[in-house]
Amino acid sequence: MEEKGFIKKYSAILDSNKLGYDFTTIILLQTEGGSNKELEDELINSLNVLGVYDITGHYDVALIAKFKTRSLLNTFIKKFLSKPNVKRTATNVALKVIKEDFKVEP
Repeated sequence: MEEKGFIKKYSAILDSNKLGYDFTTIILLQTEGGSNKELEDELINSLNVLGVYDITGHYDVALIAKFKTRSLLNTFIKKFLSKPNVKRTATNVALKVIKEDFKVEP
């Protein structure tokens, strides 16, 4: 599978709660204008962001992110709300993580 490019990398799975990441969030961004490439590039380089998705529907970008404090979450959201092409955000905080496993079975 490595030789055929199915395996991108190997990594350890850390317990985010034990590392102090108490806030798991699903954040939706509604944007204006054309491409979201610059915004998406900034999101993927944020250490708090675990996944960025270009989506259909009322919102254009969805992301999964983890934060250690409510204050850090607030700062993150306000940073992206200040971007000229971000029209609106919707932030959901997970009360309980039921399943969190991003592996794909062959």
